[in-house]
Amino acid sequence: MPIKRNENIVPLSQDHHLSLLFGWKIKQGLKASVSVSRMLAYVHYFEDVHLLPHFKEEEELLFVPNKENELVQKGLQDHAVIKNIIARLYEEHNEQEQIAQLTLLADSVETHVRFEERELFPALEKMVQPQELNVVGEALAASHPVKNVDDFADEFWVTKK
Repeated sequence: MPIKRNENIVPLSQDHHLSLLFGWKIKQGLKASVSVSRMLAYVHYFEDVHLLPHFKEEEELLFVPNKENELVQKGLQDHAVIKNIIARLYEEHNEQEQIAQLTLLADSVETHVRFEERELFPALEKMVQPQELNVVGEALAASHPVKNVDDFADEFWVTKK
């Protein structure tokens, strides 16, 4: 059953759907033994186009005003961990280690999204005043893409039969 989300933060939940697909695509690529360089190109694209802008919106609009909250602290820590995994992935030149980092990245993104959707967002919806959520919704409407799609050209995750 889908989670009922406050309309003002629905765009962030839609981003989460793309992030779950990101992790799935990486795992499919790993299963199919796709070259690491192709998957790294996708990680770079997704980080720039989706992940970092999403983290920025969450952090500035939802997290900073509630930064003392323990769940918000975990969300911020998760963001830092994911950024760190990506940084290590770019620095690593050993293919086996890159594969391990790609697996860790896919798993970390999935775990983080599940945490935000199941724990953090429901807590914030109770904690943040309705008028503050309206301000968040207006800011997201102004900054968020109308149609948020993952349009990376190399569909390495599609298995050819």
